Amino acid sequence: MSSSPEASQSRDDKRRENKEKRIKEKREKSDIDIQETNSSSILSKRSVEKLYLEPGKKEFFKYFVTKDARRSPLINRNYWIRMEAIEQAVHFHLHRRVGERKKVVVNLGCGFDALPFQFLDEGLEDELFVDIDYPALMRKKAEIIKNTPEVNRLLGEVSYHDGPILVRSKNYIAIACDLSNIDELDRIFKAEKLDEEADFEFIAEVSLCYMEPEDADAVIKWAATFECATFILHDQIMPNSQWHPFAQVMLKFYEDAGTPIKMVLNRPTVPDQVHRFKDMGFTSIAASDLVTFWYDHISSSQKAFINSIEPFDEWEEFYLYCQHHFILHASIGLANAVELQPNHSNAGPGWYCTVPSKMPYCLNPVFDSDRSEGTATFFETKSLRRKFGASSSFQDYELYNGGCSESRENSTVLIKRDSLCLEAPVPTTIPSARMCHTITGIRDNQDLLLVGGRESPDKPLSDCWLRTRKGWKQVQNLPSGRYRHSAAWIDDKQVIVFGGRDGKNVLDEWLLWDTKGWVTLEPTMKVPARHSSQMVLTGPNRGLLISGLNDEGIILEDVWGWVVEGRRVLLQDWTAALTNSRIYRFGGQCATIQTDGKVDSYIVGGICKNSTSTLLDELMIIETDIISIRRLQLKPEHHANNIPVGMTLSGHDGELVISGGGAFCANFGHYWNDGFWVISRNELEYQSEVWRAYIEAPEPKERFETKKLIPDGSTAEFGKKNKIRGVSEFEDFLVPEMDDPASKGKKSDGVKEEELPQDIQKPDSVNSETVAPKPIGRVHIKSAEDFAKVMAKGKPVLLSGVSIGDCVEKWTPEYLVDKVGGDREVIIHRAQPDVEHMNFVTKNFKYEKIPFKDFINSAFGTTSPESTSSGIYLRSVSSISANSKPAVLATDFPTIASDFTLPSSVNVVTESAHSSPLRISSANVGMWLHFDVMANILCHVRGQKRFRLYPPTDVLHLSIPPGSSSSTIENIFDTNIPGTNPYELIMEPGDVLYIPECWPHAALPLTPCVAVNVFFRNLGDAYAHGKDVYGNRDIAAYENGRRAVQKVKKDLDKVPVKVRKFYLERLAQELLEMAKNEAEEEDAEEELEVGMDGLSLEELPEGAEELPEGVNLEDLDISGMGAWEIRMRQ
Repeated sequence: MSSSPEASQSRDDKRRENKEKRIKEKREKSDIDIQETNSSSILSKRSVEKLYLEPGKKEFFKYFVTKDARRSPLINRNYWIRMEAIEQAVHFHLHRRVGERKKVVVNLGCGFDALPFQFLDEGLEDELFVDIDYPALMRKKAEIIKNTPEVNRLLGEVSYHDGPILVRSKNYIAIACDLSNIDELDRIFKAEKLDEEADFEFIAEVSLCYMEPEDADAVIKWAATFECATFILHDQIMPNSQWHPFAQVMLKFYEDAGTPIKMVLNRPTVPDQVHRFKDMGFTSIAASDLVTFWYDHISSSQKAFINSIEPFDEWEEFYLYCQHHFILHASIGLANAVELQPNHSNAGPGWYCTVPSKMPYCLNPVFDSDRSEGTATFFETKSLRRKFGASSSFQDYELYNGGCSESRENSTVLIKRDSLCLEAPVPTTIPSARMCHTITGIRDNQDLLLVGGRESPDKPLSDCWLRTRKGWKQVQNLPSGRYRHSAAWIDDKQVIVFGGRDGKNVLDEWLLWDTKGWVTLEPTMKVPARHSSQMVLTGPNRGLLISGLNDEGIILEDVWGWVVEGRRVLLQDWTAALTNSRIYRFGGQCATIQTDGKVDSYIVGGICKNSTSTLLDELMIIETDIISIRRLQLKPEHHANNIPVGMTLSGHDGELVISGGGAFCANFGHYWNDGFWVISRNELEYQSEVWRAYIEAPEPKERFETKKLIPDGSTAEFGKKNKIRGVSEFEDFLVPEMDDPASKGKKSDGVKEEELPQDIQKPDSVNSETVAPKPIGRVHIKSAEDFAKVMAKGKPVLLSGVSIGDCVEKWTPEYLVDKVGGDREVIIHRAQPDVEHMNFVTKNFKYEKIPFKDFINSAFGTTSPESTSSGIYLRSVSSISANSKPAVLATDFPTIASDFTLPSSVNVVTESAHSSPLRISSANVGMWLHFDVMANILCHVRGQKRFRLYPPTDVLHLSIPPGSSSSTIENIFDTNIPGTNPYELIMEPGDVLYIPECWPHAALPLTPCVAVNVFFRNLGDAYAHGKDVYGNRDIAAYENGRRAVQKVKKDLDKVPVKVRKFYLERLAQELLEMAKNEAEEEDAEEELEVGMDGLSLEELPEGAEELPEGVNLEDLDISGMGAWEIRMRQ
């Protein structure tokens, strides 16, 4: 029977209403996420204000934050240049006369920015500042202004209103208006007569980027309707496309935060932005990236001032940030004067005007496949997740030492082709952890010289080490510590060193080392001081010094030829002879190799001021026979999208090896190159390609996963290895026979398993001791007093007698979709292909936003058997503000919340609840081992789930790094760890598990599962202060203790290394003794306890033994045993 037209119309109307509702909800959620960006931005600006404020100026950002947070030096410097670019533009506008027009500065999307008050404090009288942003945000700002006398004083006679004008004074107006509603904003301006004759400056500092492109363009068009107007825009760009590593990290950061930056995808470059404003109606436009702004508009005195504030050595990352952000000035009408122009001769590369006077930056050359000069092959390994280490060819190996991962490393990685060799001894003495040092081969790379480096930027190292076949040996120290210097070998036993930093100054000293020690060379000419330059050989005792960074952070565009004669170094300026501007860079790495009897030098990576490139874009060859420099064209056999920062370069047997590298991409996160490239001028023989890596470390490291390259460019999982104390660990990079599955993971010929030392065995047998998990039993809960006794015991138990409501019966996949709404978008974890156990540390999953119906269909396979996903998981986040508020079931899922209830016997949970996230997962996707600082009850609603827990005393065995709550172990369920005491159970629908605080645990759903966690505070005021969205911040005492440890370490830095190590180990021993005493006291207390203090005991699962005849419960020693492990005889 067909439906009536009226019914069809009704359904259409309903669908339309639902669609409009979803669009509205999505936009409201997006608006909230965008407003949340204000919190982080203002904290960063406050950090800059507190440290970098010029003498005599007052602090105003402090009134708009609840608590100061000192940012890292890199983030401080990034925000400083961003704030300086805006402040210079406003200062120019306020002091430029355009007739008698009143000056009006309009801050579009201002947030809590204190810019108006900074300028009003200078005594301005006739200027007007207008702040505009979301109504909710502006109401908070108005309230802060109202309650801050120091700000009120600047405003004079001021009035406060409900809106849209929230604050009004002679010099300041605060407007509550969504910028996407440009008609409403125009109406407000006309009502306030703000459209009358004035000289307007509109500022959009990282605000238009969050808007829909058409809405952002509407704001620009509206500003262009004013008779006299200037527009200042600061936003992101992608000069090398969205596939550049920095751009990838940046885009992902904003996407994950729920605030995707949409404009940058449509107009990714500075010229695109210039054309955009021309199309919008502006007539005079100039723009540049922030590198150019640093060159042209930051004076030498300013650079010296900010360099003096705090130790800083993240120059590559600073340049990357500046290359991906721009400042634009556009004018129209009587204001048709572009103030953003080069103001001195050292003009940067990126100026773009409506009629540009110079060409845009150099673009990356298009690869010409007909001119391929070699092949680049990539091998992935987490052991080279490091940056700013040092490497060299060493005998039959490529040796990589030190560098920085999460912290500075003191271990060495040896990479070798061909069969596995265990002849290399493990050094008993090794250099301390360091970065930014050099390693130079001598005696035809049979020995190596390690020179200097640093700990922190203000702690240079002066010690030097010789690496021979026998291991490391300390040799003569440098005259003074230094890092980021350049080094090259002179002959079999000599190394020349130039420049670098000593923590305070940039150096211009030439030094020479031989077996007798260090001598200072006398230069025949003065070479400007520099660091991070490139030094290459062109012949016996001679070479080139290329570019580098001076003390102002400016790339030097020069080349110097040098020749060592005795105690002198003869110098000649070769800049005019070598005209390839692509060699001007800093942080590049050099190596010299012999190919077909010809010796050539190579430079790879580093930061060029004229372009933003990826790693292999900037591989240069210096042909020493004719002294020419050009780009080497390669045919990559793998995606070549690595970042050109912090890597090393070494040469061996006619090939180059580029190792490691990575960068901290502003506050967006890290990018790691995670492996090494092998560059061959000839095609590689893939079928015989075998690589192995040894890791020399004084202490065991956590387990990690490696992958190997397959000839067609795909990757296949190879396996896992453990780092073993006292021996070199090895990794295999072996391409197996593709038609022989048994070859996967096969060891090379000549090394039999039984020939390995006892504690080096194949990965599957490393932990051969079987640790059988103990069962988790049940305790019947009748009252709040019963549950209090359970909590006092501090052990996990299943709680019977605790009903969780109708959800167990109701929450079918169909019911959930119907009640929650199939089109509602949720953020989920999606595991990478073939990943069975997600890991938060290695991030082998991605966050994805999909409709709830699609998620349920994938998790439960309700559409078809093939639709079931083996790796999909929802851990709900707050629907109000995912970044700042915990998940609460009643708020986030109100349509199903009433189905879930808890009885009064666990009132302590509900009364002190922190959060109650909903968890839904597909089958067979394990969640990583972690601990929560808050206790919680896990209420299992649907499916079967394998669950494992470890007592807090096992934490040191579980590979959980300091300051983290997640383990690096990928699959704890298949891992036996001697010395641990695991507990395990299978959870069924209706089960309620009490998980005490600090008990590490992991889950493995056996079928699709649904559950609710309720976290609650039970440690009083011990928790860390401030925001704790997920309830896993360590307690305040631990965080304070870590800071105290760092202070102790800093105090001990004043004494020699051996003395420092001596006292650090004594302090560590004292802490361990304290922990041991606490454990003994706990054991003594447990010996006095019997059962669960009178609680009802549940029977064990079938097969548990009863007590033997004549044995009473009171006679048993059950310390460490739960009462659920025994069954009383009737």
